[in-house]
Amino acid sequence: METRKRKRGIKASRVKLEAAMLDAGIETQFALASKIAESEGLEKIPKDLVSKVFRERAVSTHNLARVAKALQVEAHTIYLSSESTPFERVADFQIESELASQSAEDNETDKIKSAPLARGRTRAKVVLFSVIFLFICAFAIYLTGHSKQASDPSALSLVAPLESTNKRLIDNPLGKALLLIQTQDELKHIGIQLVDVLHSTDFIGAVMVTEQQTAEMSLPEILKKWQVHGVLHLSMLESTHYASIQMEMAHASNRALIFDQVVHQGLLGESSSILVARLHAHLKQFVSGEKVALASAISKTSMQKYLEAKDTLYFAHSYQDLDKALTLLKQAFQEQPDFAQAYAEACRAKVQMSWLKDETASLALATTYCQQAEEYNSMAPAVISAKAELLSRTGRALAAVEHLEPILRGAISDSVHDAFDPDAFALFAELLLVFTTSDELDSSERGHSDDGNIAVYAEKALSIAPDHWRAMNTLGNYYFAKGDIRAAAKRFASASLVVKQPVILANLGTMQMCFGELDKAKQTYLDLIDSASNTYLAYENLGSVLMFEHDFVGALNYKLKSIKLQPDLAIHQVWGSLAEVYLRNGNSELASQHYQKALRIAERDELLDNTSADGRLSKLYYQMKLNVIDPNGFQFDDLARKANKFLQNSSGLGLKSRSHLAWIAGQIGKEKVKQEIWASISQLCPVYKQSPELNFG
Repeated sequence: METRKRKRGIKASRVKLEAAMLDAGIETQFALASKIAESEGLEKIPKDLVSKVFRERAVSTHNLARVAKALQVEAHTIYLSSESTPFERVADFQIESELASQSAEDNETDKIKSAPLARGRTRAKVVLFSVIFLFICAFAIYLTGHSKQASDPSALSLVAPLESTNKRLIDNPLGKALLLIQTQDELKHIGIQLVDVLHSTDFIGAVMVTEQQTAEMSLPEILKKWQVHGVLHLSMLESTHYASIQMEMAHASNRALIFDQVVHQGLLGESSSILVARLHAHLKQFVSGEKVALASAISKTSMQKYLEAKDTLYFAHSYQDLDKALTLLKQAFQEQPDFAQAYAEACRAKVQMSWLKDETASLALATTYCQQAEEYNSMAPAVISAKAELLSRTGRALAAVEHLEPILRGAISDSVHDAFDPDAFALFAELLLVFTTSDELDSSERGHSDDGNIAVYAEKALSIAPDHWRAMNTLGNYYFAKGDIRAAAKRFASASLVVKQPVILANLGTMQMCFGELDKAKQTYLDLIDSASNTYLAYENLGSVLMFEHDFVGALNYKLKSIKLQPDLAIHQVWGSLAEVYLRNGNSELASQHYQKALRIAERDELLDNTSADGRLSKLYYQMKLNVIDPNGFQFDDLARKANKFLQNSSGLGLKSRSHLAWIAGQIGKEKVKQEIWASISQLCPVYKQSPELNFG
């Protein structure tokens, strides 16, 4: 067979291509490929062609002309014609190495995509497919992440190893790369700090540009005027609580996005040194010739939607808030189909929505979003965090902790780590709290040191973002669960001064109610009603205040207002509380209906393995309430035996559950035990002395 000769073609300059895209108003390679398909009437978008051209691979003159036509430029204006300098070849080598790795990942992803996805089937199938899928993704990433760099002698000869370290120096007479740093006005303080840090790096020299007109100068003009090897540009998009930070390296023949991360605003303020250290680490790795994973650019439109969605999720407490965030996230990944972090946040939104409406359907869709996020980038901290939150919601508290723990264990002591993030630390503290109060703790081999780590991770989040309400809320709940009510109250009170978040204010009111400060609690809830758009939490808790005041008609009014605002809550305690109010108002029929609904939701939690000692005690309580209302209509097996089992071991029960246990003790004739339980919980929360169940049975 005749040996095939390699066809030669023409290469395009990535710098010139990106400049032409900018002039044409085209933001992404996908958009460019779509424009070619539209102009030529093609059904299939030529993504591979555009990708090849941007990788500066040789293509036919015809194909390059197609790209030029879509960009509305002459083909010769985008030819790659200049020789690279030593520094440029090192940067090019980084990009080529990354593209080879991406190509391997793309091939593996294509294999995964070709397999049919099982959706909307039984939970067992979803779990099985998830496990298989995660294994394939992990294996693909392992292969690509550990593949050797191309053994191109010309590329490897560009750098010379240092004798005392594993670093490589740029092979030029100066022995270092000279960079000029440009920044947006909002990032000047970051640029100045980065220059200071780079002074201690022996193979990079940097200066911060001071002339304003450089923004209008071309890259070749800047390189010539300052006699530097490259230009480092820092830019960002920001929202109220988050910012997307990009660091791009440009030189005469190429450019690379070295850093592209969404960070909490805390890293732009008092904790900015953390961000600078992270930028420094990424830059050193790139310039020294180490293998790096270059960032993939996200379009400005998608990123802005994503940031707005994260802001909405940060304060979300109602279904309407979560639905708004989800709508924005859908817009983000429809614009940018490979936006892994957007899918991850959509997964998180649906997990939280499952508490408020369509529990099973919401969790199924959350699973789908998390799978899509993992398909695009299973190692992104946001993707790992979202998966952990999903695991916890579906009754796998230990699996959730162990899924997130590996990246956070390294991050908590290393601010350069990409997972060094207040959101991740706050979530992990929350997951640890769920785990330590779940049934899994006793059956697992983990030690009880997790209890102390709750405060460690929550405090770490607050050290970066002092207004992080979820971290504050977790600390308050942690102390409340330990029985240190005053410490919990102090946490919620201080948090309410920093951030007016509905959950924080609702918990502050609960602490005030606990101490019998009912007027203060009522005022807190009324303030919440005045300040929040959806106030179901305030109305629910106002109803509880009036229950302790024995105003059962007023309590019913507020409880019904709460339900009207959030009619599909998947929280059994809310429906059980409403049933109790109906019972106090003498309406046994509606009380029975709502106890049945509370019982059904508690059993749903049990079905999902999303239960604890509190949940199991609540189920028994609802059964016994129904039996008291209608002994003939509701008969349950072994109620007395189950009650005695809880009385023998009440560890892990919260105050509300213990008040239910006191009522249960009275129902099975253990009056002395009943009084002892009421005395113990009233000592912690004096308001329980006014409990209707204690005073009226």
